Amino acid sequence: MPVHDSFLVFCSYSDPPGGHYRATSSLMHLSSFARPALFNPALPKSAETKYISKDDYNTLVRLIHGRRSVRHYTNRPIEIDKLNIIVDAINWSPTSCNRQPAKVFIATEPELVKQCAKTCAGATCFSGDGAYFISFCADMRVYNLPEEFLLPNLDIGLGIQNCLLLAYALGLSMTLLSWAQHTHEEDKNLRTILDIPAYYRIVVNALIGYPTHLGESPARKTLASTAVYVKNSKWKKENS
Repeated sequence: MPVHDSFLVFCSYSDPPGGHYRATSSLMHLSSFARPALFNPALPKSAETKYISKDDYNTLVRLIHGRRSVRHYTNRPIEIDKLNIIVDAINWSPTSCNRQPAKVFIATEPELVKQCAKTCAGATCFSGDGAYFISFCADMRVYNLPEEFLLPNLDIGLGIQNCLLLAYALGLSMTLLSWAQHTHEEDKNLRTILDIPAYYRIVVNALIGYPTHLGESPARKTLASTAVYVKNSKWKKENS
């Protein structure tokens, strides 16, 4: 099937205000990101610069497959230059209408990191004093609410993947700490510790540091169990 005739539908379940789960989906034209001419040696030099090389592609795949969520860190402090590179990566992810809503609050002092971690129920079984705490937030002032209630999480989530991969590329490990089931008291405490204004939504938090080791990758779903190529849908039959 030609790329320009292909679409992807990404589906998920979300919890909007009111506590009732609902299915959400997004439709994306493959031509918006697929590059059928990628690695084509016949491309003119001016066009080749727009695409990544095969070596770059292989490196990216290794980063995606090799990244791990590690809970045991060394006591080695993180260089600020590296931390800035990782955080800046969130500014290069796609966001709805190019809103760029990300605000990242960072705690580097060991005692402050411990106090922040206490607000996250998932921050258990961590070791090492070299980790930093990061809170990824979205500026809610740029959204039309309640219609766009889900968009901040999507916008920030796309950027966090950039940060995760760059952290791994720089020899660090970033582990996300779910904020989905936080209490009002935990939200209040974290905002107080990091001076987070009320108009920023805390999307997710993380600990980052130099890992003592990298574990084996857990089992992953196969492509066959994930991708559904639709050819003879009910709609097609009814409209052919």
